[in-house]
This record gives sequence, structure tokens and C-alpha cells, in this order.
Amino acid sequence: MVIRGFSGRSANQGLPGPSSLSVLARLRQIQASPLAFLMEYTRRYGDLWGFTAGTQPVVFANHPSLVKHILLDNAHNYSKDTFQYRQLARIAGKGLLTSDGEIWLTHRRLLQSAFHHSLHDELATTAFVLAHEMSNEFAQRNREGGEGKLVNIQPWMLHLAMRILGKTFFSMELDGASESLVHSVEIALDYILHSSFQFLLKRENKYAFEQALAEIDQFAHHLIITARQRKKKDSTSKDFLDILVAALEGKGTVSLTESEVRDEIVTLLIAGHETVATALTWTMYLLAAHVEVQEALRAELFNTLGGEQPPTYQKLSQLTLTRHVFEEALRLFPPAWLITRRAVQEDILGEHRVPANALVVISPYAVHRHPSFWAQPEHFDPSRFESALAKSRPRFAYIPFGAGPRLCIGNQVAVVESLAVIAALVQRFRFSLARASAVPQMKASVTLQPKEGMWLRIQSL
Repeated sequence: MVIRGFSGRSANQGLPGPSSLSVLARLRQIQASPLAFLMEYTRRYGDLWGFTAGTQPVVFANHPSLVKHILLDNAHNYSKDTFQYRQLARIAGKGLLTSDGEIWLTHRRLLQSAFHHSLHDELATTAFVLAHEMSNEFAQRNREGGEGKLVNIQPWMLHLAMRILGKTFFSMELDGASESLVHSVEIALDYILHSSFQFLLKRENKYAFEQALAEIDQFAHHLIITARQRKKKDSTSKDFLDILVAALEGKGTVSLTESEVRDEIVTLLIAGHETVATALTWTMYLLAAHVEVQEALRAELFNTLGGEQPPTYQKLSQLTLTRHVFEEALRLFPPAWLITRRAVQEDILGEHRVPANALVVISPYAVHRHPSFWAQPEHFDPSRFESALAKSRPRFAYIPFGAGPRLCIGNQVAVVESLAVIAALVQRFRFSLARASAVPQMKASVTLQPKEGMWLRIQSL
């Protein structure tokens, strides 16, 4: 197969792509708008292109067949030993998100049971109830004045997602601690993002990072102590935290150190709340921007759930349009917008040789806009995910949770949680844009966030 944009040159010849000097000349612009850079160069050079950064070969792959080869068929040759994951490891240590090889495989097998489908009913209830409870603030604001109030839902979603995570995976109510914890995680993530582009950071920024990391560590330590105490009273509890503590105490097939337990807790704090909250923020924006879809989704909720509060997972799974809306939000605004790998050994991608130690980059944001697989890719259209259309596309044209053996362990959990939150909010409120405008500016941070928050007008039904 010849992939779009290839010149037919042999695998021993160089990749198409910009010169190193032209990339260097635009470095500040690229750092400020990495998504624009990715899309511009992918349109110009095709599905496989690259350049050399100093002595580092950098390769960008944007075709489903290439994604499949890197993340599935030859996944053992593509390591997570990249700058992106080394930076994340400054916070998450050697948790599932950043580890590789035997450590990753052992921990993945250990924790898989914590994400079993038997969790889905509890998760559906928890997410719905907490979303309804927290949204009482919206209802109160509406009582104070007529046509709805402006709310920045981005921090609200972060707070909600952290509380859901605490209740579901730690069996703990984080109401009082969640805002502080969310703030500490955000400070830590922002620091490592900016330190990727700067050799020298202001002293106060580094101090804030160290303080945030200390708070995160303290919280993880508190969770471990709490879980140990709980275990003495109730040996039947089997949530995420209980599994880790059992391994810490040598009561299973896998033994973990306290440092390893801390790393998995912190990994869940990062991956388990920020990505879901970001996806929900963009989903509510899209519903506010497309009133006809919001009304159709609301009709589906009332017809399917019939006012059931909270709905069961079985009922949530019948919400076809609601799920398609969320899937389309993940296509347009994938929270994990960048996947990097290091080629362990030389490989062939398409018609080109990829040298050992090359940095290989996949952007779900760009893959989800490939014109060969997505008609009018910038257009919001939930019907893309109707069965016949979805089956006609290559599996690796849609990768919001990654793919292959490193597929996100919590992908189904994220979907169930999000459907429950959408159901709780849209049955109760009408969402509209603060003002008719273009798509909010995006901030390509660790996740793909709205740059200035997400202000929506919320009106009680």
C-alpha cells in the first residue's frame, strides 16, 4: 500500500518533511501552537514525515496502518522511554502511565481487576449522584435570576471527576480535599509542561511545583494508612486501593514497595480525573453549541431513563445518541492528544526506514482528522459513530484511549462515568454558549484543554 503523500522512494531514503533549520526558525511558534504545527505539516508532507532535532530523528505517523504497526503489531519495539513520559515520571514515578516492560506488565495484571465491568453499576450511581448533588449550585444560581447564569464548567468538572474517583476507587469522600488536590495536580502538570520548553524556570515556579508534589505525596501516604486501617475492619473490600495495599503487605501473588504503591495512586489521580474532566468539558461545549443535538439527546434521556435516578449501567448502555455525542467529543478534542514512543531497533514504516532511537510521534488529534476516514473532519457529527459507518473505518482511525497492549486501562470506566454525568446534567439543565463565537482556543498541555476555561450559560429546565 502506498500511503498518501509518499513519493515512492525506497525505504533507505529520507522521509519527507521540513528542514531542521526551518523547524528551529519556527520553534517559538511551534511551542505556542503545537496542534497547528502538526496539522500544517501533516497536510503538507503526508502520513509519514519527519525531521532531525539536533541528532534526534523525529518521525510523525498519521495513518491507521502505521498507528497499528507502532502500537500493536510491533509494539515491543516502541518504548515509552521518551522525553514526554520521563517528564510525567517526575510526578507519577513508575506507575502504569510511564513504566515499561516487566514492571508495567506486572502492575497492569495486578490492577486489571479494579477496572472490571462489575464496577460499572457502582460507578454509574456514584457519578450520577455526585453530579446531581454538585449541580444544586447551578439550580440555586438560576433561582436568583431568570435566564441562566454563566459558569466556568472546566474547574467544576475537575472537582467532580476527582470526587467520583475518590468515592469509586478509594472508597473515600474527597469533598473537602478535592479542590486542593486538583489544584496541586494542575500546578505539577503545568510545571513539567513548561519545563519541557525552558532550561531555567523562575525559582517560585519550582518552589510551587515542589510544594504541590509534597501535597500529592502526603495525600497518597494518607490513603495508604487509611486503607490499612480499613483492611483490619473489613477484609472483604476490594477496590483499587485495597488491591495495592494487599500487594504492599505481601498478601498476593505480587509484592509492591510503598514507593510503587504511591506511584500507582498518583498515576490514577492524574489519569483518572484530568482526562475525564477535560472530555466532559468539551462535550458540554459541543452540546451548548449545537442546540438541536442537545434537545435530541435530552429526549433520549427522558425516553430511556424515564426519570430513573440514578440510572443503572444497563440503562446507560442503551443511550445510543448520548454515547455517540461523547465519542464525537473525544474525536474532536481527544484529551490525550499526543502519544510518543522510542524505536528500540531500526524498523520499516510504510516505505521508509526508521532508525533505532528515533522519536516516533502519533497525535490522536491529527489521526481523528484524517480526510480519508473522516468526512468534514472539523464538523461535529455524532452520527459518524452509528454502527454501519463505524464499522467501515479502520479500527486505528479512532484512538482516544490509545491502542494495542497499552490501551488505557480505564477506557470503559471513563465512558460509563461520562455518560452518567451527561445524563445527570442534561436532564436538569439547558446549556448554551456565553456568546456565539468560534471554537474556544485550545491549550495543548498534558491534556487538551480550553485555554481560557469553558464559560457556558446554564438554565434550569
